[in-house]
Amino acid sequence: MTKASGCGVELSRNRSSRGEWIDPERGKVRLRDYAERWIAERPNLRPRTVHLYRWTLGKHVTPYLGYMPLNRLDTPMVRGGGRGYWPRACR
Repeated sequence: MTKASGCGVELSRNRSSRGEWIDPERGKVRLRDYAERWIAERPNLRPRTVHLYRWTLGKHVTPYLGYMPLNRLDTPMVRGGGRGYWPRACR
């Protein structure tokens, strides 16, 4: 192992021990798929709440950002950021 690769392993360990490290494979999940799984994993949600969450996602989120992998999302993108991700009416 080279000195450079050893530093990367050590950095990963430090981030992991502080709760900052995120598995890169998990970041490849698309927002749409994550959101649906998040709703499905909450069995105590009332049916009306599930309906509202799914409607909101379908109307306001997934048409614009649902295709994005989680590791590519950032705050300006989610807020619209004036970068063309959201239609003008949603900004």
